[in-house]
Amino acid sequence: MHINDKKMIIDQLTNFIKYRSDSATEHERAFESILLEAIKNIPYFQNHSAFYGAALIESDPLHRSVVWALSGTEYSKTVILFGHHDTVDLSDYGHLDGTIPEEIRAYFSESEADASSGEWLFGRGSCDMKAGLVINLNQLRKATEGAYKHNILLISVPDEETLSVGMRAATELILELKEQHQLNFELAVLTEPHERVSDDEIVLSSGSVGKMMPIIVTKGQSTHSGLAYKGLNSVAIAMEVIKAIELNTEMGDVVDKRMTPPPTFLDLHTLREGYSVTTPEYTVATFNWLFLKGNLEYKMAQLKELCKWSAEDAINQYNYSYNEFLRKQNQPSYCDCHDINFEILLYDELVDRVKDQVDIDVLYNDIISANKERSIQENTALYIKALMGYLNADYPIVVIGLLPPFYPAVSSKAYFEDKLKAIIEAYSVENDQKIKVDHYFMGISDMSYMKASPHEIYSTLRLMPTFNREYKLPYDAIDALNIEVLHLGPWGKNLHLKGERVFIEDVTTNIPKLMDHILCELAK
Repeated sequence: MHINDKKMIIDQLTNFIKYRSDSATEHERAFESILLEAIKNIPYFQNHSAFYGAALIESDPLHRSVVWALSGTEYSKTVILFGHHDTVDLSDYGHLDGTIPEEIRAYFSESEADASSGEWLFGRGSCDMKAGLVINLNQLRKATEGAYKHNILLISVPDEETLSVGMRAATELILELKEQHQLNFELAVLTEPHERVSDDEIVLSSGSVGKMMPIIVTKGQSTHSGLAYKGLNSVAIAMEVIKAIELNTEMGDVVDKRMTPPPTFLDLHTLREGYSVTTPEYTVATFNWLFLKGNLEYKMAQLKELCKWSAEDAINQYNYSYNEFLRKQNQPSYCDCHDINFEILLYDELVDRVKDQVDIDVLYNDIISANKERSIQENTALYIKALMGYLNADYPIVVIGLLPPFYPAVSSKAYFEDKLKAIIEAYSVENDQKIKVDHYFMGISDMSYMKASPHEIYSTLRLMPTFNREYKLPYDAIDALNIEVLHLGPWGKNLHLKGERVFIEDVTTNIPKLMDHILCELAK
């Protein structure tokens, strides 16, 4: 690549970093115009305005759009280059301006070798994923100049960092473009960043891990804190659940000698407003659970069993403490145990129990209307709590549900072995470039919405109160598209952190060169 082209790419990336695009904010929507202007600056689109645009996302309160551009319709075969233009916020930068790469580089110059090497570009979104967006724009430009004997469709979505509203909406747009222009999608390439074990080894993936986010609501027996043995604290039950699940490798999946990161909790809080001297009746905990294999119903049964053991452990700990409390006061303590009944329910089991007592849709809508300022996660917890109230139970209960977003596990391993493996191995030899292939990207990605999942997922989604209400998964469009996927992006470090940075040579040379090779070979 000519040195002027490299400078153009870095200048464009630096410019993109300069403009904030924090997820779920006005900055994110404003960035669409920056991106559209970059597309318009490609000469082809100055005379073909019908081949790019911003498709408004239906019912989106922030009025965001999916930005797209098509290099032409000369060919039927089309490769999608996709990614997201939103970023996480700047809160971790403190007094620094995360949108000025040189300021961040200077800050790290004495503590980070990468900062003084001149080989890395710092700043919010530098690697996740405005670098990938710039790579895609550069490949799109080359496609309009006749570099490939197939079309390139660029897709850039908002909201990847939160609920993937953008990609879920993009599936419908891609399907419309497919039908309108008679496109045949060969491959969808996601240019998210990758992490490395070896500095000289590019890592790519032919699939993406699945993710679900269980929400666990524990109901205890509230009592005055000075009379702790008159009840059972919901926090105590939740803590036992957390101990059983946090980093539990038995809950992970192993495929091709790679294992999913084990579950980890994202939140723990009580469901009450303000201070109270009584023990909390309701506590909520949520965790991240990654998966590669199917049989999600089995996984939920496994989780239910763990919650059962955890409730038993909380009761046993309660009785042990009570006996010790008596013993230390020289009171009779042996066999003085409280027999506490409890119940573990999946969300759909809870609904079955109370649906004759309350119109669950009306209840849900009332909670949403009364708590518009709250997040979808907070309102889900309030809704489950309200349903639990209709059980009129005076004993502990644990309810297990799911929160959005949900990411199906997808794999293009068979396609990779058939179409891409030889292409990439030949490139590796010819260019003396080490390339490592992981069959699953473990970072969670929008690839999950490009290809039909081989697993049965929809029966599990019945455990999500927001499914087909506020949260929709366009599975018909996903199944209709069923596009093979590949993750190929630049090397990045510390994404979402103050030291976020991207390896410059990957942005200007290594990844575009490898992508050129793949795109040209696929046209044969």
